[in-house]
Amino acid sequence: MDIYEVLKEIILTDERRLKAGVFTDERREILTDEFDKKIFTLLQLISSIGVKYEKSGIMFYPMFEWADGTRSFAIDDLTDDDFRILYSLKLDELPLLLRTRVSEVLWGAKKDYKMADLACSCYYELFLVTFDPHKWSLCFKYLSNAIALAAQINLKKYLAYLQQVYDKIIDINGTDPLFLSLEMINLLLNQRKWTKYDTILPLLDKIITNSENSNKTKQAYNLKTKILLKQGDTGRATENSLNLARYLEERASSVSVDNIQSISSALNDYQEALHIFRNNGAPGESERIHKKLIELQKHIPSLMLTITSKEDVTKTYQEVLRLFDGLSFEEHIVMLTQITPLLKKDNLKQQVLERASDPLSQLFSSNIISSSGQTIAKMDPIDVNNVDKDTETLEKHMHRTALQHEQIHGNNYLKWFHDLLNERFAYTKDDLSFLVSDNPIIPPGRENIFLSGLYLGMTGDIYLSLHILAPQIENLFRCIAEEAGAVMSTLDSKNISEAKLLSKVFDSAELIDCYDNDILFIFKGLLNEKAGANIRNRIAHGLMEESSGNGGEARFFFWWVVKLLSFTSVDCWKILSSERFQKKKEALPHNQQT
Repeated sequence: MDIYEVLKEIILTDERRLKAGVFTDERREILTDEFDKKIFTLLQLISSIGVKYEKSGIMFYPMFEWADGTRSFAIDDLTDDDFRILYSLKLDELPLLLRTRVSEVLWGAKKDYKMADLACSCYYELFLVTFDPHKWSLCFKYLSNAIALAAQINLKKYLAYLQQVYDKIIDINGTDPLFLSLEMINLLLNQRKWTKYDTILPLLDKIITNSENSNKTKQAYNLKTKILLKQGDTGRATENSLNLARYLEERASSVSVDNIQSISSALNDYQEALHIFRNNGAPGESERIHKKLIELQKHIPSLMLTITSKEDVTKTYQEVLRLFDGLSFEEHIVMLTQITPLLKKDNLKQQVLERASDPLSQLFSSNIISSSGQTIAKMDPIDVNNVDKDTETLEKHMHRTALQHEQIHGNNYLKWFHDLLNERFAYTKDDLSFLVSDNPIIPPGRENIFLSGLYLGMTGDIYLSLHILAPQIENLFRCIAEEAGAVMSTLDSKNISEAKLLSKVFDSAELIDCYDNDILFIFKGLLNEKAGANIRNRIAHGLMEESSGNGGEARFFFWWVVKLLSFTSVDCWKILSSERFQKKKEALPHNQQT
C-alpha cells in the first residue's frame, strides 16, 4: 500500500477532528517505501500541533509543555526538508482533515496564497461535512475559519460564502434546537460587506416567540437590536431592548425564593434588565427593578451553607496557656501581641497560587455577598500562567485569604487569651497608658482618644472600640505618609482641599518606601478592602452589625492596633527585651511565632 491508501484507511471521511493518535507504528510498518514512511512520520507530527484561529491569522503551538522546559512538536521544528516534502504531496488525494492541516501549515508558515485559498475551501467543506444543528460548535468553528480567512486574503469566494450562510439561515428558519442559526446570523452581522437583514428579522421574532431556552431568547433579542441599529432605526432598536428588559423581569419575578440556583439566575436577570432600562431612557423602570433586586437579595443569607471544620488544638492551647503563667497585666498584653501573627504578603500569595492551580478554580469567578445578600465585590479567577498580568485580582484573593486567617485567629487564640486577661486582672483605663504615653507613632493630641478606644476593646466591647480606633489608625498612617513627604490632600479647581481616599494613603510611594509593607497590607485589608474585613468603610456607613463588630476579624484588628503601638512603646520594649520575657517568648509553639 502507498501512503495515500494508508492515510485514507486511518482518517475516515466522517471523522470530525484530526487526531495524531491514528498514526500508529503498526500502520507505518505497512508502508514499503522509505520515503512514504518519512511522509507518514511528518504528517503524524504536524497532526499533533495545536492550532488557534485568531483575527490576525493562524496561531500554532505545541500541545504539551513540561516543567523542565521540554515540549511536544511545534511548527518551529519543521525543517526546509520537511517543507519540501509537504509541497511534494498530492494534496487532492489526502483525506480532507489532513489536506486542511497541510494547507494551513503552508499558509501560516510560508504565507503561500494558494495554500490560503485551499485552506479556506477545506474549512468550508468541513463545515458542510460536519453540519449538525444539534452538535453545532465544531461545524460553526470551521465556518468561522473559512469566513475569516476569506475576508483576510480578500478571496472572491468571500461573498459567495456569505450568501451560502444566509441561505442556510433561511433554510433552517429558526427551527434548530440550539444556537447554530443565531451564531451564523451574528457571523453575518460582523461582516462589513453584508447588508441583507430584512428577512432575518421575522426569523428572530419567531425564535423570541417560540424558544423555551432563555439564553437563546436573549441572544435573539440582542441580535435584533444589533440589526435595527445597523439599519439606523434607533427607535425600534430601543423598543426592542426594552422588550428584552420586560422579558427578563417577567422571568425573574416567577422564580422560587427557596432555591439558591433559581435566585442566582433571577438576580442576573434583574441586573441585566436594570441596566437595559437605565441605558435606554427608562430610569423609573430601572429604579423599580432595583427595588425588586434588593428584596430578592434578602433571601440569600438564609440559603447560604456554612462550611465548618474541626481541629484539636488542645495541646497548642495548653502550651500557649503556660506562657501566661506568672505574667503581670502589662506582660500579659505584650504576650498577646506576640501571638498576634504577622501575615506576610509572600506567604499569602503562595497560598493563593496553590489554590489557583486547581483547574476548577480557574473556570469560575465568585462573589462576596454582604449580610443583606447584596454583592459587594467580584473575585475573578487568577491566570496562573500570567500571575503578574492582573495584580489587582491577585491582591483581592490575597486579602480574602488574609481575612480567613484573621477570623480564625480572632475567634480562637486571641479570644481565649483576651478573655483570660479579663479573668485574671481588674484594671482601669489609666493602666493602659503605657501603650500610648510618649508613643511617637500616635499623632499629637490623639493619646487620650487612642486610650479610650483601647480600654473599650480591652474590656470586651470591641464593636464600640472599632468606631474610635479605625478612623484614628487611618489618620495615623496619613501622618506617617506626610512625615515621609507625601501630600495627603487634593486641590480642586476652586482651590478646595480634601483628604485623599484611604486607598491612596496605603498606596502612596512614600509610605510604602518608609514602612513595613506586610503591616501596610494587613491594615489595608482590615480597613479598606471589600475582599478583606473592610472595617473602616462598614463603620463609616453604619453597615457593621454588633455581632460582626465583636467577631474574629474585629478582634484581630484590635490586637494589631495594640501590636502596632507596642512597636514604639518604651515600656513594651522594656518588657520584650527582658531576659525573663525572652525565655517565655522562645517557648511559643512554632505555629504561633511571629
